[in-house]
Amino acid sequence: MGIVNAGALPLYNDIPEDLKKLCEDAIWNLDPDSTEKILAYSQTHAAGAKKEVESEEWRKGTPEERISYALVKGIDKYVVGDVEEARKNVEKVLFIFPFPLFI
Repeated sequence: MGIVNAGALPLYNDIPEDLKKLCEDAIWNLDPDSTEKILAYSQTHAAGAKKEVESEEWRKGTPEERISYALVKGIDKYVVGDVEEARKNVEKVLFIFPFPLFI
């Protein structure tokens, strides 16, 4: 069982015919070499795939904005540093306002 993001799935008619045939052969067990053929297909077509260039523009925001963005996008690369920076900022705010803010 798995979690599927239905919005990311292509329409059946939009799948290239050669890939569709390979997938159907693998799903219905029509070809004993279907796994190797799918691997070969993926290796030949991976070179032409567009690679997303990660923009670090979001790193220029406040620690709270960076943590929020990272949570939404699933980025854990900077979580320790951002949380530590946010914690230090909270201590500065509490120093300026020494009374409890939850009254």
